[in-house]
Amino acid sequence: MGASNVQTATVLEPVQERDFPYFRRLWKSIVVVLLAASFIPMLLIGGGMYYYTISIVRERTLEGLRHEVREHREAIDEFLIERIMDLRLLSSNLGLQLRDPGTLGKAFHSLQAQIPCFTDLGIVDSDGAHLAYVGPFDLMTRNYRDANWFRAMRESDVHVSDVFTGFRKEPHFIIAVKQVTREGFWITRATVDATYFE
Repeated sequence: MGASNVQTATVLEPVQERDFPYFRRLWKSIVVVLLAASFIPMLLIGGGMYYYTISIVRERTLEGLRHEVREHREAIDEFLIERIMDLRLLSSNLGLQLRDPGTLGKAFHSLQAQIPCFTDLGIVDSDGAHLAYVGPFDLMTRNYRDANWFRAMRESDVHVSDVFTGFRKEPHFIIAVKQVTREGFWITRATVDATYFE
């Protein structure tokens, strides 16, 4: 009986030694599966929350910017409509009396007292030449017949130009209103300094 125990022990030892690496691999696999089962959902949920938060923040930021741009556009449109009304009122009430430099100067200073956005004021005939001008630049001899804003005025009663540098080499834009007479038309043209909007 003692001999059979020894034989059984020697038979069991090699089997246990051979099975040990198998159990070790099995144990490692179980640990990896358990770790994956706990971390993968956490990573998926965390990643989903991260992208959801980023998309919400981006959308809120863009919506805020859209709202701000909309408000600025409405304020600028309102400003331009009021300035067009100022020039229309001026040209319809004073008519070609504005050709007189003294009358044009008084009208310009009156506009400046109301809102100091105009840089200068001029009366331009249907050929593009100045009939009168008041402002800091020497523009009386300038002719506008080839200027984009003047060509646009042939088709329209009102024109607001894009910002450009023009003869004065400084960024500005033009607000012009046209008065039609039997002889043709004439234009009241005011310049707004682009830096005013800053």
